[in-house]
Amino acid sequence: MGREVGRYAGLGLSYALTIGLFAVGGWWLDGRLESSPLFLLIGVLIGFVGSTVSLVRKATPSPSPTSKRQP
Repeated sequence: MGREVGRYAGLGLSYALTIGLFAVGGWWLDGRLESSPLFLLIGVLIGFVGSTVSLVRKATPSPSPTSKRQP
């Protein structure tokens, strides 16, 4: 059980950090281009979509190669 908790805690931390990094990057870009809040919102959206796709791929168990049907 402890191993699973650590795995899911790592996934959650990865999820949050990815969104945060894209948000900070967008905020920085907005400051440089004086386009607030356009790139902040774009960064959050990209971070959210990318993190969600990654989270689903990592959290969903992959089928084992032996369970596939052979024609």
